[in-house]
Amino acid sequence: MKLLGYIILTWLAFVLYGCAQETMPSGGIKDEFPPEPISITPSPLLTGFQAKQFTYVFDEYIQVDDFNGQLLVSPPLKKKAEYLHRGKSLTVSWQDTLPENTTYQFNLGEAVKDFNEGNINDGLIYVFSTGDYIDSTSVRGSVFDAETNEPVEKAKVMLYQTWSDTLPYTTPPDYLALTNAKGEFTAQYLPPDTFMIFVLFEESSNYKYDGPPEKIGFLNSTVVSAYRDSLTRFKVPLFLESDTAQYIKESSGKDFGYFEIVFNLPVTSPSIRFVEEEEEVGLQVELEALNLLSAGGDTLRSWVKIGDRPELEEVIVYYSDSTGYADTLSWFIETDPKYREEAKLKPSASISGGKINRDKPVYIDFNHPLEKADTTLIHLIEDSTEAPLLSAKLTRLQRRLEVQYPFKRETKYLLWAEAGAFEDIYGNYSDSLGFAFSPHEEDHYGSLTVNVILDDTLTDRSFVATLYDAKESPIRTFVIAQSGELDFGKLDPAKYTLKGFFDENGNEEWDTGNYKEGIQPERKAFFTEELNVRSNWDLDVDWIPTTPLDGVPKGSGE
Repeated sequence: MKLLGYIILTWLAFVLYGCAQETMPSGGIKDEFPPEPISITPSPLLTGFQAKQFTYVFDEYIQVDDFNGQLLVSPPLKKKAEYLHRGKSLTVSWQDTLPENTTYQFNLGEAVKDFNEGNINDGLIYVFSTGDYIDSTSVRGSVFDAETNEPVEKAKVMLYQTWSDTLPYTTPPDYLALTNAKGEFTAQYLPPDTFMIFVLFEESSNYKYDGPPEKIGFLNSTVVSAYRDSLTRFKVPLFLESDTAQYIKESSGKDFGYFEIVFNLPVTSPSIRFVEEEEEVGLQVELEALNLLSAGGDTLRSWVKIGDRPELEEVIVYYSDSTGYADTLSWFIETDPKYREEAKLKPSASISGGKINRDKPVYIDFNHPLEKADTTLIHLIEDSTEAPLLSAKLTRLQRRLEVQYPFKRETKYLLWAEAGAFEDIYGNYSDSLGFAFSPHEEDHYGSLTVNVILDDTLTDRSFVATLYDAKESPIRTFVIAQSGELDFGKLDPAKYTLKGFFDENGNEEWDTGNYKEGIQPERKAFFTEELNVRSNWDLDVDWIPTTPLDGVPKGSGE
């Protein structure tokens, strides 16, 4: 009995103790609302403003994220604003002495969010005037990427009241705005005036154009600020200027003895040396290499004979070219085991599922450049009979054997090479290899016809249309001066994309803009849907090429 009583008393004590505990309730409705200000000191929209700070107090605890990156002050301050965050309050202060008769706006962007859920209040804009009134005119518009036609978010729209060609390089703007996710902007609280607009997408925050890789955009004429009811929308293409200064974009080793350099601009007459430095004896040993420049001149590929050198750790790469540009790179051999694996010659053929396009050559690709290809050891068998090769030659930087022959429909072929037919630069010989195939039947292919309808007012420039496959490789290009049908002929069943541009200078290449010369990027147009070409099917589509600048006011990106 005593034991039973003890158990009951213990249970009662546990229940009573548990009932007496105060705990945070679990669950509940998730907070989906951003923090809202319950007081702002001094009040916004004041005139004759002389304070050096303002304070928001919110209805819940907040966190402040990337304050300097999010805050946009227009007109810009000379020194960065500072902030003090305590619980539910945020104070923004500055040291600048503000000029008289000027309307200021502090846009906090996405800096303020609630403490628990991270809900952002992106509508916090504090406005005041050091003069007798608040300026109330605006300029609005949108910014799009000239290469993709996609809207650009967080581009800086810079407005200047006075103008010279050097201002964007040297001087912060008079007023600022920032584009939203749709690429749209509204520069508000402006004085009635005429402005030049310059758009900048920069990594830094100095509000000055430092050249590539920063992107820029501009209007060719001035705009006049207006009251909201009469605002005109302007559109500005953002583009990356061609960089005239030569430099190495990237370099890397990717396979046994393979080193690659990619340039920002095509080069001519490149010179490259691979040197092993033996520090202990103070000697330099130059390694033999085969160096091949790509057809476009922007990539230098080198196959270095590093040999069986387990002690080789670092190779110094010395580069120079005819422009006078030179650089020194370090290639750390020991950091990746694949650089030490034995070099092997690996072939692959351009044959998918045992089928080929009979109107194209058959390719055998190799991972290393070939020192030689003995065509006497290469055979083509046509329906059990050896056929004479029309052509077999090395292309693609000595890494592709291109075999041409008038292949016949409904015929079986075997392309084979005897052992030793190929030797690469490392002295490796190929084993015997063979590829069996036959041409596709005619009903394998589909056709595509595009009826391009051009604006009759654009007769002073041609339109360049290109069809691309899923890998963004160009299939065929047409250059036309007026509306008409484009017949892309027989195509493998696949999905394709169609892109074009209006060729302003007639060089049949898309050209970016140039700020100093006042040249806008050439306007691009994209067919809005993927083109699904199916076997034994004729696909006919109409295309009216349109660009973001169609129907906009004169001066918008023109």
